[in-house]
Amino acid sequence: MIKINPRAQLAVVLLMCLCLADCAKNAVANTPGAINTFDANAYNTLISVQASLTQAKTLITPTTPPAVRTALNAAGAAYNVAMDAYKTYHAALVAGGTPDSTTLSAQISKLVTDIAAIVAGLKPLPPAPAPVTPGAD
Repeated sequence: MIKINPRAQLAVVLLMCLCLADCAKNAVANTPGAINTFDANAYNTLISVQASLTQAKTLITPTTPPAVRTALNAAGAAYNVAMDAYKTYHAALVAGGTPDSTTLSAQISKLVTDIAAIVAGLKPLPPAPAPVTPGAD
């Protein structure tokens, strides 16, 4: 069985988050209730980030560096702020308004920055020692 380091798993999950955020741009047609392209992209990005953060939290162990925990908490807080900004933006669209997307864009950018900080905080572990083959003295 291959044993995968939890820090490596966390890094993969967070990198997937960034990739999913980019893929969300292509899912506009599949976003029920979206009023416009930006609305769909923002929603899909936030849902992808939420899933990634939820998965990342399950990978935290007692050996996870405190800086990674702090960065994950910051990303969670940034997610909450971005989701609140999205809800405000979307509600204004539904009501027939023309809300400015600047605040929501800034909150999503902050969220991506916080996730990048987590990934940057995950330093690769030294390589595992080569397996010893019996009789290969």
